[in-house]
Amino acid sequence: MTPTLATVLAMAPRPRELPGSRYEAEVIGKIFGSDARILTGGQATEDSLRVLAPEFEILHLATFGRLNRANPLFSRMELAPTVDDPGLLAAARADLAAISGTLNTMDDRTAQRLVGAAFAAARRGVVFNFLSGLRDPRWAGRDPSPARRFDPLRWVDFALGLSRRVTFTQGYLDGHDATIFVEQEGPAP
Repeated sequence: MTPTLATVLAMAPRPRELPGSRYEAEVIGKIFGSDARILTGGQATEDSLRVLAPEFEILHLATFGRLNRANPLFSRMELAPTVDDPGLLAAARADLAAISGTLNTMDDRTAQRLVGAAFAAARRGVVFNFLSGLRDPRWAGRDPSPARRFDPLRWVDFALGLSRRVTFTQGYLDGHDATIFVEQEGPAP
């Protein structure tokens, strides 16, 4: 007799840095009820994934990915808290760091720490976008939850603290997104 598999294992290993991941896991728990197992934070480890994965039909990993450009087969999902580790970012030796779709799930301090670490590690600079507090009238009444909105002027000020070479645009997706490019001032290392 074949044992019956549980339906879904949802893991959110970095809910502090990626609060939207906790929300994803909670929604999955509500949808699947007793057929779901939800692990967040310190419970969502590589060891728990290895042990529990064979018991489930569906695996949902609400986390960051790490692409290995030289050998894509060695790309991986991050279950350890390394996304804003300056050593990991420096080891990537990227010309340009791009951050999209995650900052609004973080508090200001965490988001700025991540952008600052990415800027310090990238040879050319960092480009990032976020939901702006300066909403286009067409977006009135829309709730972006669980995302937060940021003050674009504070972010421009933060960017100018990193470099004098800053480009800002407000207008992507009907004016509710802001994009900032912060370029290194000296020659590329």
